[in-house]
Amino acid sequence: MRRLTIISTVVFTLTGCAALKPPLPAQSQTPLPTRALRAVEGRPSSVVLELTGDFQDTQAIELWRSSEGEDPVVLEVIPVDETTRASMGSQVAIIDRAPVVGNLTYVAVLKTKEATAQVQTEIRWAPATPAPTLTGTVEGASVLLAWSGTPVQGCLVFRRDVLTEQRASLLAKVIPCQEGFVDTRVTPSGVYVYRVATIDHSAGYPRYSEPSAEIYVTVPEALP
Repeated sequence: MRRLTIISTVVFTLTGCAALKPPLPAQSQTPLPTRALRAVEGRPSSVVLELTGDFQDTQAIELWRSSEGEDPVVLEVIPVDETTRASMGSQVAIIDRAPVVGNLTYVAVLKTKEATAQVQTEIRWAPATPAPTLTGTVEGASVLLAWSGTPVQGCLVFRRDVLTEQRASLLAKVIPCQEGFVDTRVTPSGVYVYRVATIDHSAGYPRYSEPSAEIYVTVPEALP
């Protein structure tokens, strides 16, 4: 069993299908605040879930998962105390680092002193579309990037200035994804590293591919 990690949240949407009936405690008749569970991001080998609501009286959160051909399993039990509750606020994001391909159902069970409630979400998970092959050329005062691969809904273009930056940053989000991008923010004698990743929304929530291999582009000292 792999553990899940609480992380900062990114908000998106989801859809899916499946059913989960884990051996959970009987429901109390005491009404509890409205809560919601949803998938917000798919990564190359993981899925990020977001649980939102009022956790004021919550003492523990259990996260369950089931899939086709898999018995319900509890993935994580999160004790909630005053310190945890303060850091959670009104939302908790959790990573399932070992999802299985297929229809998945997640159930969050929230326990208080007097009641137990549960919320669930159903998603379709599969590894994201592979990253495309990236090429780059200099034309005039711009760098022309081009890529090819399976059509997807969007692409993320990352860039690092080799002379001034230690890490790459997001240069552009291209939606809908075309097969290229023009970087006009370059300087003479600059050396730039580019990568591109795809965004696939076909499962109802954004799934991100691994970035492509890096390419280096050198801008001439004197731009044409």
